[in-house]
Amino acid sequence: MTSQINIKCLIVDDEVVSRQTLKYFVDQTLFLSFQKEAESAMDAVKILKKEPIDLIFLDINMPKMSGFDLLEFICEPMDVIIVSAEKDHALRAFDLQVIDYLLKPFQYNRFLKAVDKVRNKWEERRVNSQEISNVFIKEGGRRIRINLLEVLFVEAWADYVILHTHTRKHILHFTMKGIEKRLPTGSFVRVHRSYIININQIESVEESKIKIKGREIPIGVSFKGNFLSKLHMF
Repeated sequence: MTSQINIKCLIVDDEVVSRQTLKYFVDQTLFLSFQKEAESAMDAVKILKKEPIDLIFLDINMPKMSGFDLLEFICEPMDVIIVSAEKDHALRAFDLQVIDYLLKPFQYNRFLKAVDKVRNKWEERRVNSQEISNVFIKEGGRRIRINLLEVLFVEAWADYVILHTHTRKHILHFTMKGIEKRLPTGSFVRVHRSYIININQIESVEESKIKIKGREIPIGVSFKGNFLSKLHMF
């Protein structure tokens, strides 16, 4: 089960040695995937706008913009583990619902204990999401029930997403990252910055596009590997 989890990590710390240590620990952990590192919170902001990040290892005391400032900037649900040489910030950090607080210097066994909390959270979410098929969504002044298995694909539209079904479209006030985390991972996969598709609705797959009910969905280069790994091919 664990092998199916791939948690994309960003390391934010102004100390080179600390970043190197964290990167080494991430590389040693099967369910973690190192994506980027930043030596300042301001650099992290730029990365978060472009990269799909799931977990941040975050230092607190950094010049110009602190780790707490970054936490307040983040609007998407994000798993965060604080890494700090000072224990005085722990209470405020946990008030902001961080996963754990690693006090420098720490060994790999303490690091693993922290990231295991993230893994367990993701595993619980994955199992639960696979069990959900019928959900209620808000449209106007009412809530209507839809069967997620009947959703063909999800399309980004400004600050909203469009759920395309066989019979109609549903417009929801969600980001793509937000809706992706709520969809059953066994059936849905992100194939492009602007598209999430239901694997069970695919008619055909070509080099750079997917066909679903006559609609051609582009496959983004950075999403292609993960998408192909989800297909059951003979």
